[in-house]
Amino acid sequence: AYLEYDLGKPTLIHALAVDEPDRWPRYKQDLRVEIETDKGWTTLVETQTNGHGHQARFPEIKVQKIRLYVKRELGPAGIAEWQIYSPE
Repeated sequence: AYLEYDLGKPTLIHALAVDEPDRWPRYKQDLRVEIETDKGWTTLVETQTNGHGHQARFPEIKVQKIRLYVKRELGPAGIAEWQIYSPE
C-alpha cells in the first residue's frame, strides 16, 4: 500500500519521519519513500522499522510529489503519522 502527497508546487525538503501505531507487540514494516523526477519515480529512502517508526535526513532536494510505500509480512500495514520537513 502507498500514500502519495502532491505538495502543489516544487518544494525544498530535507527530512521525513514516519510514526507507527502504538501497539504491542511492535511489528516490523518495510518502508520505501519515492519522489517523482523528470525521469520517473526514484527511491529516496528504503528501510525496515522496528515498530517505533523511522526518521531520515538527506541532502536538500526539490520535490512536488512524494510517495510512502508500507509493507508488512503478517497482517495489515499501518502508520500513525507521516511528516515531511523543509529546511528553515
